[in-house]
Amino acid sequence: MKKIKYLLPVLFAIFLSPYIYAQVIAIGHATAEVVEAVSASSATNDLVLLQQNATPENLDLGNFTLNGGSNSICAVVVNASQLTSENGNEVSFTANTSNNNNVMNSDGSQVFNFKGNAGSEILSQNDQNYQGRYNVVFAYN
Repeated sequence: MKKIKYLLPVLFAIFLSPYIYAQVIAIGHATAEVVEAVSASSATNDLVLLQQNATPENLDLGNFTLNGGSNSICAVVVNASQLTSENGNEVSFTANTSNNNNVMNSDGSQVFNFKGNAGSEILSQNDQNYQGRYNVVFAYN
């Protein structure tokens, strides 16, 4: 009887095997984030000299070169506030970039030239040295 117990399911499977089929469905979700390498190099001027009668506009602050993927988008924000003399006198200062094109070149590079403007009151003051800073923020996509 024990043999029939084991033999019966085997025979049943053999006779029904032409009518039995199976289907397997596999569903997968994949996500990826592509990270590109980007590099920046600076050739900025950290010392700007003004003559007493010179115009304090369009001061050359240097440039930044950004290298990354071709035709990528890069936004540049430049912030500056004021210049301060050795004696504590303050003069307004603005900095900006002359590049309006935020799309990288086909070779993946872009040069951003920076200019600064000091307030005209700097020419009438007797202070010799002023210092200040400007911040540059690159948003690369």
